Amino acid sequence: MKKQLYSIKDDLSFDFEPPFAAVTDVACLRMGSSQIQSEINSFNRGTVEYDPKPQHSTRSLYYIGSFDTDTGAILSDGPIFICKLCDAENTYQSLLAKL
Repeated sequence: MKKQLYSIKDDLSFDFEPPFAAVTDVACLRMGSSQIQSEINSFNRGTVEYDPKPQHSTRSLYYIGSFDTDTGAILSDGPIFICKLCDAENTYQSLLAKL
């Protein structure tokens, strides 16, 4: 089985974070959208000391390749820009509408 590999790039430092796997772009965006919403809800409840919204506008999601779980092979196809994290929910909804 092949899984897609993704990474988040900090647009200010130009560094990529460690990669993570998801089966599809839709699954990746669903994970990202729920994480972002959780961070925003935590901020609104006053449980964190920073507003995550500006941070999400300076970080971008990229497809960087694939991982074959049968052979262990990693293939690099990227990086290919998917969206800014602040746009993850809208991108997710757009991809769902195309299914």
